[in-house]
Amino acid sequence: MPNRKYSWDEITEEYKSGKRLTELKEKYGFRANRLLYVQLHKRGIVTQGNGGRLPARLFGSYQKLTADKAYILGVLCGDGFVGQQKGYLTSIQIKLQAVDTDFLDNFKRCMVSVYGITPHVYTSTVADTVVFNSVLAGKDLFGYCDSFKTREWCVPEEIKRASEEIKMAFLRGLFDSEGYVTKGMRFTRKAGICIVNKSALKDISLLLRDIGIENCYIGLPDYDYARIEITGRDNLQKVYRYSLFSIERQQQKLKEMIDSYKYKPQTIEIGQKGVG
Repeated sequence: MPNRKYSWDEITEEYKSGKRLTELKEKYGFRANRLLYVQLHKRGIVTQGNGGRLPARLFGSYQKLTADKAYILGVLCGDGFVGQQKGYLTSIQIKLQAVDTDFLDNFKRCMVSVYGITPHVYTSTVADTVVFNSVLAGKDLFGYCDSFKTREWCVPEEIKRASEEIKMAFLRGLFDSEGYVTKGMRFTRKAGICIVNKSALKDISLLLRDIGIENCYIGLPDYDYARIEITGRDNLQKVYRYSLFSIERQQQKLKEMIDSYKYKPQTIEIGQKGVG
């Protein structure tokens, strides 16, 4: 039996502040963590592993839409994954597998910044993977989009109504996942995205225009995929300046492509006529 009087509200608040289940068990004299686990779940608190410790930051600030969270959402709409861990009905897994270490590092930094969760990192000769396990983080992310599957995800309404900074961060996550930089036919320089989710891509086209980047949506009925193309030096310079790619390899490729323009833009003072 517990060795002192207590209230479950008091215990719940202590757990929210970062106390472990084992610490609470010893403090209040419970024989096992099980009773604490059951009572906290009844109060809507989902306990975590590592001794039951849940980062205190998860109880408040994580619900705010920040640039870091917008980046996470953009990645999950692309290469990232969020869903039930295979074989575990009560666990939600968030993970990213990628070749570029700076891409993985940025995703990991954003997850730690927003949710305070320590990831598991798995390395291989093909690609590295970062994995986060958190029911609360998973439920929070699903609050923005019902599904992050390739053909089902959508641009969250919160992103559409957000500031330019938030929109750029979301686009950065998606461009890191699905974006490309290339020279097309006749030396056409372009950046863009190519995916099968045509309806979502139309909204991405509008987001790009919201931050001042003109683009062309190309989606033919007979093709299973659609793409966005960004061409022209001014637009490509904005892509570079806004860092819509956080992957250094892509940024460097974009810079070299912009620098390859033969003719430099002419600076015209106010009141000066353009060259006809």
